[in-house]
Amino acid sequence: DHPWIQYTLNSLAVLYWNQDRLDEARPLLERALDSIRRTHGEEHPYTAQVMNNLGFLLLVQGDHAAARARIERALGVQEAVLGSDHPEIAVTVLNLARLNAETGDAASAASLYGRGIRIREAAFGADDASLGEPLRARARALRALGREADARAAETRADRIGDGAS
Repeated sequence: DHPWIQYTLNSLAVLYWNQDRLDEARPLLERALDSIRRTHGEEHPYTAQVMNNLGFLLLVQGDHAAARARIERALGVQEAVLGSDHPEIAVTVLNLARLNAETGDAASAASLYGRGIRIREAAFGADDASLGEPLRARARALRALGREADARAAETRADRIGDGAS
């Protein structure tokens, strides 16, 4: 349960994830999360961060119910501990937006993408490259809602900014 081991497990899981070795990443994230819960408790920002990582991995693997439980719980902890507009929350909000988009809730997805974008804008500026991908995702959600003009505006802005890592 040493913090270095927890950090290493999480980092190695992210590395495996980036190499598309998802089945190897998942047990590392689960082990890291269990250890972090024991040392930091459930209501800690690092617990929430790793829980969100695990939730997003589950989302990518198609386990939407398990992903939703982790991501929503992580967001609840982050909002309680960090506040509703803290920059770290943006990743979790955007993950929840993607989950809602993938499960057919375009209205919630569009709203959450908007929230994540606003948080990032406040923290990093309106032209930050990390806004490109969420703007494009929001455009897809808006288009699914029949809001073509809003979708085009989001896409135009994404084109102007670029597609940085989200």
